[in-house]
Amino acid sequence: MTKDAQLKRNQQNKLNPRAEIGYLIGYDSINIYRIWIPHTGKVISTRDVIFNETKFFNGKRTDLNAELIAEMDTLI
Repeated sequence: MTKDAQLKRNQQNKLNPRAEIGYLIGYDSINIYRIWIPHTGKVISTRDVIFNETKFFNGKRTDLNAELIAEMDTLI
């Protein structure tokens, strides 16, 4: 066992939320989506997504963190 496991550190980290808000930019396959995550600047390929078709990216990256936090609160 690692020292952290013996001391029971970081036990609850696996239950922390891991969802991120991104924007659909294309497809890799029939059921695999390419998603751009603006706050990290990365593009990921995933198949487990939930779309909010009423919101669109306005092209502005200012105050994006506050917007992401507000969106996450509405999803929970």
